[in-house]
Amino acid sequence: MPVEIVRLARGDLGFQTVVTGYGLTEATGVATMRGHDDPPETVARTCGRRIPGVELRLIDDGGRPVNDGEHGEVLIRGDNLMRGYFGNTGATAATIDAEGWLHTGDVGTLDADGNLTITDRKTDMYLVGGFNAYPAEIEKILAGHPTVGEVAVIGVPDHRLGEVGIADQLRAPGLLGERPLVIHAAGNLSGRANF
Repeated sequence: MPVEIVRLARGDLGFQTVVTGYGLTEATGVATMRGHDDPPETVARTCGRRIPGVELRLIDDGGRPVNDGEHGEVLIRGDNLMRGYFGNTGATAATIDAEGWLHTGDVGTLDADGNLTITDRKTDMYLVGGFNAYPAEIEKILAGHPTVGEVAVIGVPDHRLGEVGIADQLRAPGLLGERPLVIHAAGNLSGRANF
């Protein structure tokens, strides 16, 4: 959410507690949460740290842990996890591994303080020349340009790179051509996402 909303909720509206979190039904709702005294920027931009009793880790496609700041699938483990999908042992086995880790299908990053940021869904990711590209991250960057109203990014087949991103956007008034948006994207995507 925009940082200004957190500031307004705390200031103008007088809310003493404004937090964000991350969770899913399979984890009885909550796995991470921001603290009530965290700075507005941290509350707005992350999903917080793991709650007590929950383990959290991010892994790459090979099942190896990723470093801080790198994208990986979010795995959680703890007493708050479901035992399984009712009447569907196959889906349960595909979601919860033998060590008890729930594979959420969500992609995120962790910072040095353990704050989780969700960046995409694993099924939405596409590969550009062997590099992972996350549509939600690219959409966020493109939407930061003042002439972009709404935007959606998808991966499409490409004979040279395997897949490439295509952005479909609703333009806000004032865009005189594609060049300003291409310059904006090139300056902000460098290395973090391949578009």
